Amino acid sequence: MPDGSILLMGGDDGSNRMNDVWWSDDSGGTWAQLPDAGWAGRAYHTSVVMPDGGILVMGGTGTTGSRNDMWRSDDGGWTWIQLPDAGWLNRQNPTAVTLPDGSAIVMGGWLGSVYYSNDTWRFQPAGSTEQNPTHIYTTPGTYTVTLQASNAAGYDSTRITNYITVTAPASRPSSGGGGSTGGPDGYNVGGDSAVSKVTVTGTGLKTFIVTGWKQSSPGTGIPPAPGTPYQYVDLVPARFETITGANITFSAPAAWLEEHGFTPEEIVMYHYNGTAWEALPTTVKDITGSTVTFTATTPGFSLFAISGVERPEEAVTTPTATTPPATAEPTATETTAAPPAGEPAPEFPLGTVALVGGAILVLAAGGYLVRRWWIRRQNPALFRDYD
Repeated sequence: MPDGSILLMGGDDGSNRMNDVWWSDDSGGTWAQLPDAGWAGRAYHTSVVMPDGGILVMGGTGTTGSRNDMWRSDDGGWTWIQLPDAGWLNRQNPTAVTLPDGSAIVMGGWLGSVYYSNDTWRFQPAGSTEQNPTHIYTTPGTYTVTLQASNAAGYDSTRITNYITVTAPASRPSSGGGGSTGGPDGYNVGGDSAVSKVTVTGTGLKTFIVTGWKQSSPGTGIPPAPGTPYQYVDLVPARFETITGANITFSAPAAWLEEHGFTPEEIVMYHYNGTAWEALPTTVKDITGSTVTFTATTPGFSLFAISGVERPEEAVTTPTATTPPATAEPTATETTAAPPAGEPAPEFPLGTVALVGGAILVLAAGGYLVRRWWIRRQNPALFRDYD
């Protein structure tokens, strides 16, 4: 590829003809799966990278025999369109090369029985003898433009990435809606995991792809995820500059939840941050038939775990009637507090003192008179007058 990446497309796995596409940007050290190609599975085909960066897949043999169809991708193998049928006969194991003028040559191959071909065919996707050639784009999108020039003296080429942007004409909104493999509606996730789609925020996401691989365990040196894991998933993104966040759509069989006694609300997606498992905000998106679909929000990609976590039962308190204990009511008692030490006793008014004194004298005089009367009555002889 012009950017140094490698593509692996189709082939025979021993029992099936494949149409999968795999991409590596580190010389084959790691691979990410792209969405399945639109072309039928095949083996023994040929492919070339055109000078403008386009990729051609041609011929080969599929489940119905040899083929002569041609498919082209202009976005690194992400999407494919079928070109008009080639004029050459169906064949497998042909040889193909590209030429400096932007054309491709297909040569030979096996045509069936014991018949090998030595024919040569040329594919000329573009070409003009005009000094200022023009091209009309009919499909919205962003295009890379390659200007190629050749004559008897030699050949030269200039390629500008994402040079032309074509937008669709404005139209009234319709009641229906469509989806896409990337962008605001989300990116389809390749691989074999329970994750089906992600929406991503960040920069440099124009050709973003992501692949999810299920794992039977978290791996060496990583502790098990909390709860009862349903699946460990390694999400591998590619073709991006930065990722600031993502929403992950995944699913789990309703039978698995029932088998382990979990409700949909007890399913949690965990994210391994390098040192520990972190629970992500997880919500139930849909329950359809035998499948429950969830969404989870994550700050980035790495190793994930889909796990069932039993919620603790809330304690139920039953109120009971109780009789409050009897409380003794204090009896009010008047007391006269003694004056603090060192402080003089409170003074009384002089009028009060005089009244109290007079009352005492009256009582004393009255008592004396009553006593004297009583004595005279008991002993009248003592008080008789004698002449």
